[in-house]
Amino acid sequence: MRRKNTMLSTLTPALPCTSRPTTSRPVSSHIDYETLSDVDLLALTRADDECAYGELWSRHVRVGLAVARRVTHHFDASDLVSEAFARILRAIRNGSGPREEFRGYLTTTIRAIAASWAKGIRTTVDLDSVPEQAMDDERLNAVEDLDSRHRVAVAFRALPERWKAALWYSTVEGRSNTEIGKILDLKPTAVAMLTLRARAGLRKEWDALSSEATPV
Repeated sequence: MRRKNTMLSTLTPALPCTSRPTTSRPVSSHIDYETLSDVDLLALTRADDECAYGELWSRHVRVGLAVARRVTHHFDASDLVSEAFARILRAIRNGSGPREEFRGYLTTTIRAIAASWAKGIRTTVDLDSVPEQAMDDERLNAVEDLDSRHRVAVAFRALPERWKAALWYSTVEGRSNTEIGKILDLKPTAVAMLTLRARAGLRKEWDALSSEATPV
């Protein structure tokens, strides 16, 4: 029995485990995917078998995360890996992508995405203007004194570069998800999710700092 992987369930894209072959040859609904080679899984993925790609994900996601963390400390590893798997799946469905060596292809894709993202992110960010505008609830809007402003700035600095960029472009420059997507090489829907995660991360950092500053 396969153990539930909480990290996998958090990172993996929505891939309903259903075999829907595009060819006329039927695909068994009782395939033991864990026993198949990567080559076989890739072939099944090309036949639109989403369970096969799900197995590739569970088989290689930990290596992908390790590569992402080794390649750069500026971006969230889960963001890099999720984007890499999504791009590879799109490539396979478009008739390209890996056919034999999946892990090497994944590693190369992660490195390419990290390099692409790095080019789209500004090296200088006005920390005095971003945090206030990035807040979206009453707790975080209460930045009326210098101490509060300082904590918000510290919270903002603690975020991954990817999240800071999303907040900067969306809240300070007022760019749309489509515009941000072109800068960060993401789809608009992915930008929306990234911004939500960034806001949640900022709130978490703010709450932690506020708790530390509250007298007992």
